[in-house]
Amino acid sequence: MQATNVISCRAGEPQRSGKCSQKSREAGGGSTAIESRQPYARPLAVDARTQLLLEKPIALTILRLAMPNATVMLVQILIGLLEVYFVAQTGIDGLDGVAPVFPLVSLVVAIAQGAIGGSFVTTVARALATGRVGAASEYA
Repeated sequence: MQATNVISCRAGEPQRSGKCSQKSREAGGGSTAIESRQPYARPLAVDARTQLLLEKPIALTILRLAMPNATVMLVQILIGLLEVYFVAQTGIDGLDGVAPVFPLVSLVVAIAQGAIGGSFVTTVARALATGRVGAASEYA
C-alpha cells in the first residue's frame, strides 16, 4: 500500500504554528486527522565565502573567481613568447631545431598542469565536504 501525507492549515493560520492538521491517506483507505507539532529547523551556519557566492552579483563573482586563472594563462603566454623570441635570436637553425619538439613539450606541460590542478581541486573539495575548512586552507 502507498501512503501519502497531506498537511493542511486553515486560511490565515501560519504553517509553523504547530496547529496544522496532518492527514494520512492510504490507497483505498480512509483519512485520519492527527495533530502534529514539528520542531523548527535550525538555519545552517554558512561560511562567509559561501555567503558571498550566494548574495553578490553573479558577473562580478565569476570575474573575481576567474582572475587567478586568467593571470596564470597570461603569464604562460608571455613565457612562450619570450622563449620564441630567445630562440629566434639564434637564427633559422634554432627555429628548425625547436619546431619538431615544441608541440610535444606543450602537451607534456598541459597534461602535468591539468593533473596537478585537478588533484589540488579534488583534495580541497574532499576536505570541504567533510567540514575540515582548516585542512582545505592548508591544501590550497
